[in-house]
Amino acid sequence: MSVVFKKFDIVLVVVICLSAGLLLGPRIIGAVRGPAPTPEVFEHVSFAEGQAAARASGKPLFVFVTAEWCGPCQAMKRGSLTDARVTGLLAEGYERVVLEETTSRDQIAPLGVRAFPTTLIYGPDGGLRAKAEGVVPAGELAELLETHGGGG
Repeated sequence: MSVVFKKFDIVLVVVICLSAGLLLGPRIIGAVRGPAPTPEVFEHVSFAEGQAAARASGKPLFVFVTAEWCGPCQAMKRGSLTDARVTGLLAEGYERVVLEETTSRDQIAPLGVRAFPTTLIYGPDGGLRAKAEGVVPAGELAELLETHGGGG
């Protein structure tokens, strides 16, 4: 019986270690690599400025909510948000704002953000069109932009 318990204990330890790695891996990698630079496609420095630009241009507003300590946020800034298709859709069809948790807490709180990263799309009228929590892969993000852009 003790052999069975030892095998079970080993399996349990392996499962716990793998689970911890999956949960903490992105944060550890993000901390080691450091914060990613804000992708160049983002042009507005505040939510209010982005809303005003969206009203004036008639384009929807894309808001990316991030945190320096968030590994998945940094991965998205290095990946999905630098994808050529995504940046093209953003540049042509959206006003764009990035809100960083340490410098924009007062702007983030009223948006109902519960997780980092969070992606929000507002219509030019200010109505929320889409909300995605967590990492959105480039292909899915491009589809989201195509669905909710322009008159969507």
